[in-house]
Amino acid sequence: MIAILDYGSGNLRSALRAFETTGRKVFITSDAEQAEKADALVVPGVGAKPGKLSNRHRFYWLLATLISWLVFTPWLHHIGAAAYKTDALIFLGSVVAQIVMVYEKYENWPIWLAVDGLATIEYAVLKYWSTALLYLLFTGIAVVGWVKWLRIHKSSLDRKSVV
Repeated sequence: MIAILDYGSGNLRSALRAFETTGRKVFITSDAEQAEKADALVVPGVGAKPGKLSNRHRFYWLLATLISWLVFTPWLHHIGAAAYKTDALIFLGSVVAQIVMVYEKYENWPIWLAVDGLATIEYAVLKYWSTALLYLLFTGIAVVGWVKWLRIHKSSLDRKSVV
């Protein structure tokens, strides 16, 4: 008999389905007594743990963005981009935010807010209304995402203080 511990986090259903393929009885429990009676106890993980960038890594990302902007901006100007300085910043900021988000770092959300806010303003000034509206929507998504991550982070800290 295999017990899968439900501690308020982790991918319970995937773990359950995986262990059911063994042919053994599997159950999910948050009860310590039931867990102790099992032949095996599984504590499922949650994948990558969100965290913050170190100051050194923040500096590296800022430096990489600045150097890339200095290289990319003249190229955009050369090919005739209308708003080449802000276009370069929006493009590079989006790339950095996406990479930082893949590594599940909290800093991706303020980067997205800055990039999407700048893009919303730029495209509104240029009277590209549908694109400005799209980036305004992206800004809202970034706000919702950031709030959700902060709530999850706070609840995980609350659980740690209980355990």
